[in-house]
Amino acid sequence: KYSYASKRNLIVVKADLERGLGERKRIDLWWGGLKGNGGLMMTLAYLLKTSLQWRDADLRVKIAVPDEGAAQDAETNLSELMAGFRTGAVTEVLVLAGRPFESVLRESSQGADLVLLGMRTPDETEDYADYYWRLIERTEGLPTTAFILAAEALEFGEILN
Repeated sequence: KYSYASKRNLIVVKADLERGLGERKRIDLWWGGLKGNGGLMMTLAYLLKTSLQWRDADLRVKIAVPDEGAAQDAETNLSELMAGFRTGAVTEVLVLAGRPFESVLRESSQGADLVLLGMRTPDETEDYADYYWRLIERTEGLPTTAFILAAEALEFGEILN
């Protein structure tokens, strides 16, 4: 909460102590939009992919939609957006079809070496500590996961174009 108020971006890593960062072959980034956390997450993924350890990694940008009706528009919009970035990202649209997001997240990202997820801002939730602990519980069983909270009003998307 204080980091956000001080306009400091925040990355909280929940490590998988058994696997660590695995083989560093796949990064799953769960997309919520370019505004907010999305731009910072894409920038971090891009920087990781430029490192020697992660240079051969696949970057999968994933978005969950409620039904098939929303899937086509989401695929078109996300693909067009990602085509403008220099990340080589592959997009995946996952249809929830009544399933909880957490089960789709676990199922889809089980084989990743690193999962990037955005966090709500403190303004969006009344009890941030409770929100944070629920987030930790809801992501139990995932590979190493980085929770991202962008607090600066920077246009991270401009870095990737």
